[in-house]
Amino acid sequence: MILRDWLGTYGEFKYLHQVFLGMHYRTGQHVPMNKGVEILKQNYSILETHFLAFMPDVKTYSERQLSVFHQITNKTY
Repeated sequence: MILRDWLGTYGEFKYLHQVFLGMHYRTGQHVPMNKGVEILKQNYSILETHFLAFMPDVKTYSERQLSVFHQITNKTY
C-alpha cells in the first residue's frame, strides 16, 4: 500500500476509475461502480462542501484519540 502510494493515487480520477472498475467486477456488476468517476465528477462540488464541513470534526476526534493514546502509553510521536 505504501510502496504503490494507494492513498496518493486516489487523488487522481484516472486511478479512481481503475479502482471503481475493479470494485464493479468484484461485486458481480450488480452496482454500476464502473460509472463511479462520472458520478463523482457530476457531484464533486456538493461532495467537496460536505467533506470540508466534516473534516474539522475528524481532525478534532483524531487529535483527542491520539492524546488518549499518549496518556495511556506515555509516548509521543
